[in-house]
Formats: sequence, structure tokens, C-alpha cells
Amino acid sequence: MKGELERLMEGYLRGTLTAEEVAVLNAMLLADEGARREFTEMLNLDSALAAMAAGWSESGERERRGHWVRRRAGVLVAVAASVAVMVGVGWGWRGAGAFATVVKDA
Repeated sequence: MKGELERLMEGYLRGTLTAEEVAVLNAMLLADEGARREFTEMLNLDSALAAMAAGWSESGERERRGHWVRRRAGVLVAVAASVAVMVGVGWGWRGAGAFATVVKDA
């Protein structure tokens, strides 16, 4: 019985069970609490391994968020610097006035 349960669980994870085998697995899981616990542990392990193989981790997710914050701060600094340059150029332009005045003889 235990060997059959393990075979069905492994087949389920691989996606190779027939409809009849899935029905047998469901019946076994409904009837046995220990089998449900074992099946849940196996699903959790499979999900964790799949996540590791895909390169995802909780710390990696935090690192990506940190990168976004740093990138956003860099963009804000660049915008602020651009505004400061435009204000400075505008201020200098306004105060320049006439450089030389040509006077005509009457």
C-alpha cells in the first residue's frame, strides 16, 4: 500500500498519471490522514525545488526591490540637477542685459 501511494504521488508530480490513477490517489488521500500529510510535504518540497531551479528566492525579491529604490532615487537626483541647471541658466540670461550700447551721432 505504501509503495503504491509513493508511486502515485511521484506520478502526480511528474504529470504522468492516468485519470484512473488520479482517482485512486484521491481515494487514498481521502481515507488516510498520514497520506495527506506526506503528500502535502512532497508538494511543498517540489514547489521549493522548482522555485530554486527558477532562480527565485525571498532575498532575491528583496534585492530587486532595493534596486528599484536606488534606481528611482537616481532618476530623482538627475531631474533635480536638470531643474537646477535650467534655473541657473535662466537666472544668468535674465541678468545679462545689454553688453554694449551703440550711440548714433545726431
